[in-house]
Formats: sequence, structure tokens, C-alpha cells
Amino acid sequence: MSNQNQPDKHVLQNLTDAGCDELAVQRYCHFECCAENQQSDRKAQIKILREHRKCLLESLRTVQRELECLDYLIYKLKNEPDTEK
Repeated sequence: MSNQNQPDKHVLQNLTDAGCDELAVQRYCHFECCAENQQSDRKAQIKILREHRKCLLESLRTVQRELECLDYLIYKLKNEPDTEK
């Protein structure tokens, strides 16, 4: 395995910073290091990245829904007349 086929440290850091787990990084690196067919390997790498992006988007949407629920409760409390008991 030659050094030129290994992903550079910046790519690895970017994958980590993007929240890719160890398995996704290993899968990505497999196609970088063991390139037989560059075109299909590149497509496989893009597929891995898109799968992770899809997971991140779903997480973002979940958190966004949670924030909207909290915002509604805050709004409701701020605009609800005080009732003394």
C-alpha cells in the first residue's frame, strides 16, 4: 500500500470533524487506499458521504422540531395571562 493512495491527514480530520464514525472513516479510506477502479471508488466514497449527510440532516430536523416545541411553550407562557390561585 503506497502512501500516495492513503487519504491525507486533512481529509481524515475533515471526516472526523463532520461527525463520521470510525466505521464510515474506514469504509471511506478503504476506497482511497485500495483503488482499483477510480471511477467506481470515487462513487462509493461519495455514497458514504451522502449517507452520513442524510443522517446529519435528519438529526438537524429532529432538533429543529424540538426547538420549535420549546419556542411554542415559551411563547405560550409569555403571552398567557397570570392567574393567581
